[in-house]
Amino acid sequence: MTPSATVSVDSYAPPSNNGDATKSRNTEPLKKSGVLEAAFGFEDITPTIGREITAQIVEDILNAPNTDDLLRDLAITISERGVVFFRKQDSLTNELQKKFILRLGELTGRPTSSTVHIHPIINNTSPHSKSDGDAEISTITSHYRKERAAKTARPTLRKNLRTSEANWHSDVQYEVVPADYTSLRIIQLPKNGGDTLWASGYDVYDRFSKPYQKMFDSLTVTYSGEGFIKAAEETKAVIYDQPRGSPENVGKHLIAVHPLVRTNPVTGWKSLFAIGNFPKYINELDPEESADLLQKFYQTILDNHDLQVRFKWKNQNDIGKSSAQVFFRYWLTLVFEAIWDNRSVFHSATFDYDGLGDRAGNRVVGIGEKPYFDPNSLSKAEALAASADTPTPTTMAPRHNETESHPFLDNSKYSDDPTENEIQLPHHYHQALSRRQKIISHTLVFLLTSILWLLILLFISHSPTTLWHTITAPSSSKPGDSRHNITSNARLQTCGDTAEAARQAGCKYDILLNAFVPQPCYDEEFVLEYTDDYSWGAYSDANLTIPLSVQQMSESEYYYTTVRDHKNHCGILWKKQFWALFEESRAIDTIVASAGHTDHCAQYLMDVEESKVEEATRVERGFAGCWVRD
Repeated sequence: MTPSATVSVDSYAPPSNNGDATKSRNTEPLKKSGVLEAAFGFEDITPTIGREITAQIVEDILNAPNTDDLLRDLAITISERGVVFFRKQDSLTNELQKKFILRLGELTGRPTSSTVHIHPIINNTSPHSKSDGDAEISTITSHYRKERAAKTARPTLRKNLRTSEANWHSDVQYEVVPADYTSLRIIQLPKNGGDTLWASGYDVYDRFSKPYQKMFDSLTVTYSGEGFIKAAEETKAVIYDQPRGSPENVGKHLIAVHPLVRTNPVTGWKSLFAIGNFPKYINELDPEESADLLQKFYQTILDNHDLQVRFKWKNQNDIGKSSAQVFFRYWLTLVFEAIWDNRSVFHSATFDYDGLGDRAGNRVVGIGEKPYFDPNSLSKAEALAASADTPTPTTMAPRHNETESHPFLDNSKYSDDPTENEIQLPHHYHQALSRRQKIISHTLVFLLTSILWLLILLFISHSPTTLWHTITAPSSSKPGDSRHNITSNARLQTCGDTAEAARQAGCKYDILLNAFVPQPCYDEEFVLEYTDDYSWGAYSDANLTIPLSVQQMSESEYYYTTVRDHKNHCGILWKKQFWALFEESRAIDTIVASAGHTDHCAQYLMDVEESKVEEATRVERGFAGCWVRD
């Protein structure tokens, strides 16, 4: 439930002597001295973000006589350019990695109370950690993801544990005092794959019009790490509830309220901050408005590749430091590092290396200041335009299509850190399969489901004491009839026959069912799997040119979608039907329980022609009931 909008945006310009130990010590944006650029050559990767510094060993910077000047300029460069890469780094250790992160923050105004973050579950107390007892080192490993998936009996959930982690995010937004700079040092690599991306929050903000920006500036967001709480329950891990890099970051609740737009104290630029799985809702808006805006923010990254940058690793011990979005490709088992500024950057990696080897790395997360919004701060576009020696950028004009696009469209399977994302949330985006793959996939689903049903029926007919008898009682109008009805001993909840009546009854619109359904029968996991495809979408016209939002779908008596989408609908509902029976679900909706709808889907999948999958089909909105066993 969204709380009342009583939280105000913390709009201070952070003074250094106000007594609040969680605020930045900067009183104004920082300027580079020029010593780093004068000493070392560099190449900008793209016009917007990314820089590679040539022929320099990170350890040499730490040991240089003017190390503080070099590190300060480097930190400012990371915050301005987003990503800074070094190649062929041979002497990095955990201690150097921590020292590097600490000094970058200390030299750019980090509060004195902030140090290095201790992850709630991936630390030296975790069975997945190989950090030699150092709680401030989080071991990021593909083994952790595989072990979590192996402990999950449900195939759909196992799939989500892989792909739902592949999402854009900023580190530890759920902390009261979240991250500034993060360093990830890759120590084990697959033969190929495992790219990582970064995207600029500055540029996401600049893609929206001034009226939108003005509204965003006034809003706050609730961020939650509830996915880690679920992960701890699954793996029997203990959540670390002592100070996690700041005296404010304590306890097991993992929840915080931060501004939607955050001022970066190093650059003084505004960055949109609420992207990923940690932002749950915008406090001042109603739930549907909040969900629509959070979707818009995410989609802006997907639609604008020019605010991302990709970097391929080619040499031993390449190192990257970043604050905007980059891919890196890990070759063989070389040691690489990346450092980014979480205040204005989102990152994501690619899980495309199954069968190519394992991926592991040691991560250090610096804790910065409590997020704030300074009303006097500028956007990146405004700051660059105001600079005397920088022409007004032509790439900053708003490009975001403010017409509502397909809700819940997916991103390709990206994620930098398998622990930094939550599962089964509607903001997750995954790689779409090709048409041929999709057809093969759903054909296999059909065949496997049919075989499973035959086995279940044989099992029931030969086992009078099977588990099915424990969840349903015989329901027959004829004496001696041994058939079972899955709705036996259940009460029916309904939603009425209008959208208004459905909402008053507490029903939720389910895009998989194309119907309002009582809350006990709304299964978010299957809704997520249904939307986990580029083909999903709803339109107001038969030409499929005017997309509808979920809100608009719920208000329309009918809408149009593709034949392919109709096939997906039938395939996912069959899977939902199977798991409802297999898991002895206490709530089964009337569509899943309908023999008529099952027959319809079976006939539809048999009759549909591949050549027609892109054609339009009309869908009637409905009002489903829910059979509930107490």
